[in-house]
Amino acid sequence: MKDKKLGLKKLRPFFTLVDRRKKLHRELAGKNAELFERPSSAMIPYSSAVERMGEEGLPLEALSPRSQPAIGYRQLWSEMKKELRASGVAAGNSG
Repeated sequence: MKDKKLGLKKLRPFFTLVDRRKKLHRELAGKNAELFERPSSAMIPYSSAVERMGEEGLPLEALSPRSQPAIGYRQLWSEMKKELRASGVAAGNSG
């Protein structure tokens, strides 16, 4: 972190490609708050819709806006906007 001048205030870990069928994924997701100092509560599940983004060349919001991954990414962005506003940084108008 020091090499990149990233402080803990700038880092916000989150889980992506979570497959709740896998025991390890369930266990790690359940320990989110224990593992990280400032974790996001958003978790992006594994989904074929995410894989299709690359194949189709389209964003997830265009391919599958009601999918669980899209909902997870919106939740993540909502958390980030809230933090940015609290810190006095403009978060933009999207989402």
